[in-house]
Amino acid sequence: MKDGFRTWWLKLSGATNGQGVSGEKAALRLGMLVLFYGLAVLLASRGEPPLDIRPGEEAQHDYVARIEFTCDDMPETGRQRWMAEYEEPNVYLNDAAELEMMRKDLAAFLEKARTSTETTDAAQPGPVTWQSSASALTAFQQELQAIPPAKMDEALNALATSLSARGVMTGKESDDEQRRGHDFIHVFSADSPEGRRVPMARTVRIGPEVGGALVEPVAAMFPDRSPQFRLAFIELAAQALRPSLKFHKERTEKAKEAARNAVPVQQKVVRRGAVMLARGTRAEMQHVRELTAERGLYAESMRWSVGHFRKMGGAALVVLMAFIGCALYVSKYSRPVVRSNTRLFMLCGLCIGVVAAARLVMWMGWSLHVIPVCFAALTLCIAYDQRFALALTIPLVLLIGILAGNNYALVCVLFAGCAAGIACTASIRNRQ
Repeated sequence: MKDGFRTWWLKLSGATNGQGVSGEKAALRLGMLVLFYGLAVLLASRGEPPLDIRPGEEAQHDYVARIEFTCDDMPETGRQRWMAEYEEPNVYLNDAAELEMMRKDLAAFLEKARTSTETTDAAQPGPVTWQSSASALTAFQQELQAIPPAKMDEALNALATSLSARGVMTGKESDDEQRRGHDFIHVFSADSPEGRRVPMARTVRIGPEVGGALVEPVAAMFPDRSPQFRLAFIELAAQALRPSLKFHKERTEKAKEAARNAVPVQQKVVRRGAVMLARGTRAEMQHVRELTAERGLYAESMRWSVGHFRKMGGAALVVLMAFIGCALYVSKYSRPVVRSNTRLFMLCGLCIGVVAAARLVMWMGWSLHVIPVCFAALTLCIAYDQRFALALTIPLVLLIGILAGNNYALVCVLFAGCAAGIACTASIRNRQ
């Protein structure tokens, strides 16, 4: 019985009487076939077909979540990061030297007005100029002379301190500032590099309405003076005002960038059964991210399920049927291929390479499945004959149809392309 099994084994492996095929060669051929069969099953059963939609394309059907999952919500992340960047206050340098110049200009005018006997002296052009009538100047001088110089210096210092705490800004903002709508600004100085937040409502803006911001501090400086004196002093101080807050573009950009980066990537929960992309909707990048995440997580959850093993068993059965059909055909009509280990290896390698190339092309997102299959069909037709090429193309096309998610319409298209290519290659095969 042992000799009978050996004889059957040698015949099955391609040995014929008189050619002396050894058991080692037969075992090598069987091992080669088993290896390529396993690779074919692995390629046919692993993973899902690639996503059939790209950003900008219109969905041809509803994409429904098969599993509940969490994914990155980049549109919401972008919106919150933009809000964080926008709400981050601008940074300003508080330059105390500007307010010191204001104090000096105002003190110089008041000293000139105190000691001058001619009204024209106070009306001369300068940083601060008297712009009212001569009678008003006379009344102002009378009250000014009643204030001791030391007390006036103290009042001017208090005004400069008050304005420094509030900050003086230009009335017209630059394009870089974008401070409209902001409730706060961040102010730092040489003495306070860390800075502090200052409400925009507290700042003093140079402009037609700047006098309103000076009413309260001037009233505190001269509680016993007449309203006319305080109003004239406010007009003079408004002329001497200089912006102490200078926009610091570099620190503002760094602060806004830090605020933007501090916002983490937002997460989105997609419920099972939810429509991720409705039919007729144009896909955006976020849709593709969600669909890709859903496919990966679903495949992971199904890895050890009954459905997964059923899929692998079905793929193994289809591949086995195709494998047996090819083996029977080759052993009956192409004996030289069976007798040569090299030819058998090259034939199996070509088939596996075509299936692997088709899967690679699918995952690259190209609709070029026909290229590797037609290449194999044309190669087989040139190397052997049309019947041989057609017989081996059929199982290849079936395998690639399985890879594409049981897409039998694709099988028909691939087979038609291969058959046309084989028919057109007859002249090359016949050297015509």
